[in-house]
Amino acid sequence: MLITDFLCQKTLKGHLGGVYCLARSPEENQFYSGGSDGHLVVWDPLHSDIGKVIAKIEDVIFSIHVDLISGDIYVGTKSGFLFKVNPNENPSARKMVFHQSSIHSLIKVEENLYAFSADGVISVWSENMDLIKAIQVGPHKLRKCIYIKEIDKIIFSDGSGSLYSLDPSNHLFKKEISIDGLRMAFSLAYSAQTNTLFVGGMDALIHPFNINPISKKYEAIKAHWYTVNDLVVLDPYPWLASASRDKSIRIWNQSGLQLLKDLSPSKEGSHQFSVNSLLWLKASEILISASDDGTIKCWKPIFKNDTNG
Repeated sequence: MLITDFLCQKTLKGHLGGVYCLARSPEENQFYSGGSDGHLVVWDPLHSDIGKVIAKIEDVIFSIHVDLISGDIYVGTKSGFLFKVNPNENPSARKMVFHQSSIHSLIKVEENLYAFSADGVISVWSENMDLIKAIQVGPHKLRKCIYIKEIDKIIFSDGSGSLYSLDPSNHLFKKEISIDGLRMAFSLAYSAQTNTLFVGGMDALIHPFNINPISKKYEAIKAHWYTVNDLVVLDPYPWLASASRDKSIRIWNQSGLQLLKDLSPSKEGSHQFSVNSLLWLKASEILISASDDGTIKCWKPIFKNDTNG
């Protein structure tokens, strides 16, 4: 099918400041958001434009991870606090104080939760939120992490533009590659379709790499005017979406990174400030975007053979 457009179907409002992160819910087509107001909000855009506040966190929310089996929600904040939230319990939020700086990324693999912080440390936590291990990576801020099932590794980035792998079986990490000229890698996405790891950062480029071992796949492309804040693969389509501080969202072919659509401020319904986070709801084929403008937008791809396309 030939894509003809991405249309903004809904604008979700309710946050009292910038929205910095999004995460899937165990419930199909629902998702969570968090940002500068400290509100952890669940949304169901197919049925309502109004979100429900699940927890009020005493800090700016920088990262969210949801256990899709248990429903537990993990939240990392600007001050380095880690929260475990169970929407069915009261009180709903349990607070852990360990890190000295912001927690930019969270991921759970098997029974363990991994928190990646700007203090250069990875903390590893049990199901009961007991600290298992603290791993000092280096002096640079740790930014984004993803788990790649195909190689059973967590890939993460830091403030020097380097990529690392972490083995969940023994908690050993190694430096895989340094990207020339990249001071900070903000975003990572992996496509099993093309066996490609996509990296975006402060240089406004998208860097594609082969996986296992990580090596350059083809030349990086100039994707935006400013920092690439987030990347997401739009499975099952061969597309990649990018979000940037330049206020735009762009849709790319994964192979060769040819630009398909540019959702810039001039387009009706677009964000007017930095776009910070993206989430793809595969079942309903909706691209969710969150911005410094305090809104969350729902984008729907339109195809040539759609009746409304």
